[in-house]
Amino acid sequence: MSNCLLDGIEHDVRVTGEPPTGRPAPQWARESVLFLKEAITNARRHAEADHVTVAIDWNDGLNMSVSDDGSGFDPQAKGSGHGLANLRERAAAMQSTCEVVSQRGRGTTVRLLASGRHSHNRRSDHVQERQV
Repeated sequence: MSNCLLDGIEHDVRVTGEPPTGRPAPQWARESVLFLKEAITNARRHAEADHVTVAIDWNDGLNMSVSDDGSGFDPQAKGSGHGLANLRERAAAMQSTCEVVSQRGRGTTVRLLASGRHSHNRRSDHVQERQV
């Protein structure tokens, strides 16, 4: 997906770790894919970047980031689009955190920090929750 969305822009895609065993919760899987797609699309459309890095790390839950070397922006300023709001809503739907770090002229990094606890339907997780 990243390679198609970033066609024509210099980019790296890095994946580390292994996803947990079992099937991901369908809504969680959908939201994580759409979060990544939205973050990449925002970098492509708005950043005027020469280079974009997509990183997916499975070592402690799911941590995804999309970083660019583009124009940057003030994340606190009210924008005309819905991109950042969509990212935050998707992260909230996953019981996860969305971080946006940007500065004019210095690029942007968008991160999704998702604990592995909510990502997969594992029987042992549900049993432990009932016993506590």
